[in-house]
Amino acid sequence: MTRRTLLVNTPAELLTLIPYRLGFQPADSIVVAELDLPHPETTDAARDNDDDGDYRGRRTLGAVARAHLPAATTASTTGFDVAPDDVAEALTQWLPARGTRAVLVVVYESTPGAGDGRSFSTAAGLTVAALLARLGTLAIDTLDVVLMGSLRYSSKLTLPAAAGADFSHASGSVADLTSNRMNAEAVVQGLSLQPTRADLAPDTTAVSAGEQAEALAALRATLGAPPSARAAFEEWRQVRQRLQDAQATGCRAQVEAGECGRLLAALSRSRVRDAVLLDALAPGGADRALSALLTSSTGISAGAGGLAAEVDAALARAPEVARAGAVADLAALIARYVGGARAADAYAVAAWTAWNSGRHVHARYLVGAALEHDSANTLARLTSAVLINGMAPAWAAP
Repeated sequence: MTRRTLLVNTPAELLTLIPYRLGFQPADSIVVAELDLPHPETTDAARDNDDDGDYRGRRTLGAVARAHLPAATTASTTGFDVAPDDVAEALTQWLPARGTRAVLVVVYESTPGAGDGRSFSTAAGLTVAALLARLGTLAIDTLDVVLMGSLRYSSKLTLPAAAGADFSHASGSVADLTSNRMNAEAVVQGLSLQPTRADLAPDTTAVSAGEQAEALAALRATLGAPPSARAAFEEWRQVRQRLQDAQATGCRAQVEAGECGRLLAALSRSRVRDAVLLDALAPGGADRALSALLTSSTGISAGAGGLAAEVDAALARAPEVARAGAVADLAALIARYVGGARAADAYAVAAWTAWNSGRHVHARYLVGAALEHDSANTLARLTSAVLINGMAPAWAAP
């Protein structure tokens, strides 16, 4: 599937797209979305992806961050479980490193006053005030503050609109957001929308004892007589493609326990693991790197000559959502057949792939599972660090 640039023409379309970027419908949340003007070279590249697109003067929707609104409690001197200032800091601490120049703030809540988009709750009002103050200190323009109630949404920006704040003064019915064209465009792009954040949590429960025993037998047999790195990776790619094809048609692919055991054995080899990570990148973009990797005597980390450059080039290309999703789902699936370090290896591959494809909430669940099985897993610790620091993949970096 060719990745197209989405053209957002109205405030309603932008507000529709933001939950798809998160992967779930926010509730009792505050969201900060980057809305920067595109660089000239970005505009040219985007125009190449859509012959009908006119990108002149349009802002680019960058990273999207979300936090829970503070909840009232008597156990804290602030009156909230989290201080509004702390929420504001968490939502903005990653912006300076990205060179962010402007943001849109959206508050999601369904309290009586907020339900019809009229007024913030106390917690939301204090958090918005703290956020605006911090954005001002960072010299980042706030283009708009939108209150998204259960029935209506409306602009609540009380400060003068920044120059070119083309999304200011949004208002309308929440029901209308479910029927505009952006819903279909997002699905075509491979994006999905779950009802809640918890619905994004992957299944990490262990399979039955019988399936574990079958997978373990295949794992041991493969480790005793390992195939070539290329043969091991080819089995991975075939199973991944089968899973991807099934997901495209809404079906569930059957992956046998023996296959899972052999794939777990394959991931224990650094060259095959690195090849699997490359398999999650853009189709065609990683082919030369894969070929060089599978014929080299070392993994990417020790790669010499042109291999490192090939990998860098592959990482600079946006991945195909469906392909990366199938890689992450397959790695998470085979992790359920074992425990300990081998499960951590598979979950770490799934977490890194989810992060690199923009599924950061999914990645957080997966990296947690990896570290639970092995707190010293290098790839899991690295992925956890980039998630905590709000780092973007190379292809999405500003």
